[in-house]
Amino acid sequence: MAKKVLSVILCLFIAASMTSVPALAANQGIIGIQPLWSNVSTVSLGLNYSNSTANWTGAILGQPGTTKITATYTLSLKNANGTYTALKSWSDSTNSDLLYSSGSYSTVSSGNTYRISVTANVTRNGSIETVTDSFEKKY
Repeated sequence: MAKKVLSVILCLFIAASMTSVPALAANQGIIGIQPLWSNVSTVSLGLNYSNSTANWTGAILGQPGTTKITATYTLSLKNANGTYTALKSWSDSTNSDLLYSSGSYSTVSSGNTYRISVTANVTRNGSIETVTDSFEKKY
């Protein structure tokens, strides 16, 4: 009897391990893993290209009680060796819990990869937290 039970359990285990589970990838437009921050609920970055111009968007949503967000965004070119060269930086701020920013940079070249990154200071209940995030995309 014990052999039958063990055989059934083993068969169920093998059948379950053969079942595929689709993976969700962040580069397919699906939200990926986000760090756990104290003052920030979400950081979202986007980067698109049109007619040799890079257009970026950024949104930082603070947790309830957020009173100020200051952010510096940087557009960078990814070099062949994997390092980055900063092309342009922008700063923005708000005295609320949501900072939405956008901008553009002309003269980007097709075939290159560019990265938009942000470093933000988020004030909530008198505490300042620094958060960083980045997103890159090939043109």
